[in-house]
Amino acid sequence: MLSAMQFLGNGKVRVVDQNELEAAMHEHGLMWVNLETPSKDELAQLKKIFRLHPLTLENLVAFNQRPKTEEYSEYLFLITHAINYESGKIKISEIDFVLGRNYLLSSSPSHIDAIVSLKERISKEPAFFEKGSAFLLYSVIDAIVDSYFPIVDTISEEFDALESEIFTNPNKKTLNKLFKLKRGLLQFRRTVNAQRETFNFLGRQESDLVPSEYRVYFRDVYDHLIRVSESIDTYREVISDSMDAYLSVISNRLNEIMKVLTIIATIILPMSLVASFYGMNVDFPEYALLGKRETYFFAVGAMLLIIIIMLYWFRKNKWL
Repeated sequence: MLSAMQFLGNGKVRVVDQNELEAAMHEHGLMWVNLETPSKDELAQLKKIFRLHPLTLENLVAFNQRPKTEEYSEYLFLITHAINYESGKIKISEIDFVLGRNYLLSSSPSHIDAIVSLKERISKEPAFFEKGSAFLLYSVIDAIVDSYFPIVDTISEEFDALESEIFTNPNKKTLNKLFKLKRGLLQFRRTVNAQRETFNFLGRQESDLVPSEYRVYFRDVYDHLIRVSESIDTYREVISDSMDAYLSVISNRLNEIMKVLTIIATIILPMSLVASFYGMNVDFPEYALLGKRETYFFAVGAMLLIIIIMLYWFRKNKWL
């Protein structure tokens, strides 16, 4: 699906129909063409209007590439990624840009929230975006990168909940959540770090399509990516420590269980000895002194006395 708008100056923006694209390109004004899942006919039309290189067309179709920047004679081709985080899963969407002197072409395989929100902002402040195609590119990219920060905050909240769960009610589900969160952070980090050099290039490299006064904006985007990357690295380390803490808590809980079972077994052992001793087919002195009925209570009393002595000994030695 193709949509296009043209900045006419004096705070005016008009929507350009697909059939009017070629004629609009010859008019004065900045053009922004956005594609969602572009069709062959749309790409063929854009190839003719913007005189796109065959490699650029190939890249506009294949949404499975790493971020990069390529400079052609008439335009700059750029690949970046938008990131969504839903239900603990990272979803990465590639966005391709073609930056010309008086136009910006963007292409993505699906709906991008950052682009929609930017279009809404343009409808309210059209004059703000009349600074040229490079500034418009920065505005789109800045909206995409700014959407990374809420993801970091969401991951932080999920981790805080997991951290509490580790020390209150750790189980296999807790460990699975930690592994899932760590995988998501790894994917997030790989995507963010791959884009850093791309925007560093736009902020440092001289190019006729990116005026010097706008390079500082791309360096600002680069700084934002550095901040996001550092936050991700911090949480990756904390999650690794949390996994160690989880294993430690589980190990301590197992030790406590084994401690209780060992104490029970240790207490039962002398009781079993007394019971087996009096279960022998031999007449003991107690039989003559107390009688068989009283001897039973004597044996039970001996067992209870052993239990009391052992419990006292365990507590005295701080085993309990």
